[in-house]
Parts: sequence; C-alpha cells; structure tokens
Amino acid sequence: MASNFHDEKKHCALIGIVHYRNERVHMKKSEIVLRGTLSTKSDLTVLKPVLEQWRDLVERYSSIATTENFKKADACYWASERSNVGILASAAWITGKNWIALEEFPTIKKGEHGSKKSGRCDLFIANEGRTFAFEAKMVSPLIDFGNEKAICEKIGGTFAGAWRDIGDVTADEADVRLAACFVVPRFKVNQFEGKRVDNLEGSINKVVESLEKFVQFDAMASVFPASSRDIEDAPKRYLYPGVCLLLRVRKRG
Repeated sequence: MASNFHDEKKHCALIGIVHYRNERVHMKKSEIVLRGTLSTKSDLTVLKPVLEQWRDLVERYSSIATTENFKKADACYWASERSNVGILASAAWITGKNWIALEEFPTIKKGEHGSKKSGRCDLFIANEGRTFAFEAKMVSPLIDFGNEKAICEKIGGTFAGAWRDIGDVTADEADVRLAACFVVPRFKVNQFEGKRVDNLEGSINKVVESLEKFVQFDAMASVFPASSRDIEDAPKRYLYPGVCLLLRVRKRG
C-alpha cells in the first residue's frame, strides 16, 4: 500500500498554495494569483473555495492567538487531528449558504469477510450538487534536509492510514471518498542561524517541493501564517510554521 503514495510530481515551490492536479493557486496574505489550467476531470475542483476558506481560517486563528492578549502564542494546526478537521469543517460552513459539514458522524463501515459494522467517519462536506466523506490523519515530521525521501515516506505511511480508513467507509456514503493528511512540519529551533525568517521560508519551500516530488495526492492546500510562522513549543526546541493538507480520492475498496 505504501508504494502507492510515492510518485514523481511536477516541481512547485510555494509558501501558500492550493494545488490541484493541473492547477496552482499561489496565495500570499490577501493576494491570490492563479496559474495553469483547472482540471475539469478532477473530482476535487469544487472544493477549491472550501480550501481557500480553510487557509483563511488558519491565518485568522494565528493572527488572533499570537497577540499579547494570549499568555502563550497558539496556532490551530499543531494541536491535534481533530482540531484540524474542525477548522476544515468550519471552512465549509462559511464558504456559502449551499455548503454544509458534519464531524464524527455515525456510519456503517466494512467489516471482515464482507460484513458490516457500526462506526464513525471523521468529516462530511457537501453542497447542493456534490458530497464528500473524509477520513483524516495528522503527522508532524521533524524536517532534516538531505533525508527528504525518508521524511516523505513517513508522511506517506500516515497518509496511507487515512487511505485505509476511508476504504472502510462504504461507497454510498458520499459521491467522493477522501483520505486527508494534515502535515505539520517541525523544525529544530537551533537549525536556523542568523536570519531566521529568510532561512525558514526557504525551508518551507523545500518541504512543499518534497511533498510534490515524493508523495502522491490529488489536491494540496498549504498555509504558513506570518503571525505564527516561527511559533515555538514550550521547551523552545521546535518551530511549527504551518500546515499542508493533502487529499486523495479513494475510488475502489
């Protein structure tokens, strides 16, 4: 299964991006620049406005939670899988009045030997014309450049877990079943000398490049908010500058 998640992808180095198979959307703060063509064959192009809202919500949380009103600077993306799923669900609700979302909903899943069992699915998103079911995972790999392929193999392994989980959700649950992986890259504080911001942004670009090169996905959205780009954990050992959301469609199984 893991081999399905490692594939050569076209080069793309971006700090803020919503990326479909044949589309790249560069985003820096309030600016959105479109490049390439939108793939009409993709089942995920309809999610473009949701992913853009997701990015905006991540930025909004960081811009407020890093102010002096908070005793400790915070970001929504480094907390847990569940909190990341919640932000994505919120993004669907505010995308427009025809979008809805539901988290942790009960469903029937596939059991052993063709049996069925009760279970839960992480997220359901829909508009008036299309429905999506998601199973999600989160991974926070320590980034050590020179070993990008091994790091992406770890990410791919986590992504494969979401892929297996969504395969247990019956195909009639939604029009499109999606494996989702929230990738929160982690850097050692002491690996950046001198101009931290410049060095960190270059490292973020390398992370996105590596995901493009070594991990197979159908859509990717990433956001590294300026306000939390150099946010540190309590022991001040690691930086957590942002999050990449990878999506892959499950059509069989």
